Amino acid sequence: LNTSHPAGAELDLSLIGPPETELRQCGACRSVRALVAVRIPRADGMEDPEVTVQAIIITPNNCALEEALHLEIDFTTSRDIPSASWRVRFMADTASTRKIVELGSTAVKTYSAGTNKMAFSVAAVNVEHLARHVLANVGLLMANLFSDEHELLQVSMVTQVTADGEKLVRSIYNPLE
Repeated sequence: LNTSHPAGAELDLSLIGPPETELRQCGACRSVRALVAVRIPRADGMEDPEVTVQAIIITPNNCALEEALHLEIDFTTSRDIPSASWRVRFMADTASTRKIVELGSTAVKTYSAGTNKMAFSVAAVNVEHLARHVLANVGLLMANLFSDEHELLQVSMVTQVTADGEKLVRSIYNPLE
């Protein structure tokens, strides 16, 4: 993974939270760059298929927070994943509160072993019920892969929300870049 910030500074690759969660923070401006995919262990000890994210496309980006969102994730899986769907959420996070907005989910399908693609779209990111000070912060766009009710994978994309006059602007960072 690229460890440089667009401004050219090196990123601090310190670990925050469980060992699978790697936070990348710019050493110069302290902005958060990316959070990599987290594999969710099964409570029953069974082996899950190995899922590897190959590419992520996020459009539009660097736009109004409430604008439409289209997310594509190309991934491979070591074996079939039956009754699979992706759930997409946005989390606004401050020191004192955490608000999760359900954006939607994909249709249930079986992903075959090998290369697959997930595509998710929503006409608008509906966050009007949240206070501006909660939104104007660092948050996460999360895409979680489920098989039935079991979570297999979480892909977290750091989302910086900043005020631009009266408008809030989202910048979603691709963890693969």
